[in-house]
Amino acid sequence: MGDAVYIALVILIYGAITAGLIYFVRKRTRLFIILLGIIAILGAVPIGFLAEIGINGCCGAPSTSNKGSGFAIGVAVGIFGILLITFSSRFKKKKSVK
Repeated sequence: MGDAVYIALVILIYGAITAGLIYFVRKRTRLFIILLGIIAILGAVPIGFLAEIGINGCCGAPSTSNKGSGFAIGVAVGIFGILLITFSSRFKKKKSVK
């Protein structure tokens, strides 16, 4: 019984986040674009770290010759977030005059 409630709660949370994202993507307000940039900047560190582990392995796994490529992915995500915040006024939806 407890597992079913937990799964339903997780699905509800993911559904609410997805519905909110779809709503704001359609509206494309400047606030949403700035928040998306902040999320990208904050997510750049975990993305880079986990990509580095995923690409090169850990805990005695054989290493590939791609050292640092995961961190490059994290830096790219961070730069994307900075660019979103910087150019947020250009990305917002123009109001149509009828």
